Amino acid sequence: MEYKSNQDLYNYFTHEIQRIAEQQIEALRKEMDEKKRREMKRINDDIEQKNRKYLDRELRNLNTDFSSEINRIYTDNHRKLMDKRRGLLQAVFKAAEDKLEAFVGSDDYRPLMEQRIKKTVDFLDASDIVFTVREDDAVISDIIKKNHENAFEINKSKDIRFGGFKAKSPKKGLEADETFTRKLEEQKEWFYANSNLFIRN
Repeated sequence: MEYKSNQDLYNYFTHEIQRIAEQQIEALRKEMDEKKRREMKRINDDIEQKNRKYLDRELRNLNTDFSSEINRIYTDNHRKLMDKRRGLLQAVFKAAEDKLEAFVGSDDYRPLMEQRIKKTVDFLDASDIVFTVREDDAVISDIIKKNHENAFEINKSKDIRFGGFKAKSPKKGLEADETFTRKLEEQKEWFYANSNLFIRN
């Protein structure tokens, strides 16, 4: 599936994250409720079997046991939900990274970068632009060399994991970060803050 814009890609990931997360969390919540129900039944059955003359004492003991057991069940299930959430998020963002890698290798990458580079050069409006690109990104280097008329410098960086570029004008003190790495991190931060993917009991 091809994405025409970062918004399309973002919408896809947001939808998938919400759909998968809701399914996983609902399934784990049902499992926790079933465990609570079974424990309640077991404790009630135990209570009914006790002799009446020991009922008060047994009730106190069972209430203590009950509270400890419920706390244990709650803690175990909460940990499982958190582990599942963490694994789900890692899987979703790994899939996003794989799609970014695939996009950088596609025919759609060059026109997008041509547009972004032109927009960035217009924004900086400087003759001393320093570009930073991923070490093996020949596409952006080629675009800059063919289309940028003013003096420029191209640096390679291992910190740029996927694609895109950074550009700055030392004289003006302006810079722009058009790397996919930054955009993905921004989307992660937005998702964590707005996805409502939280654990309910």
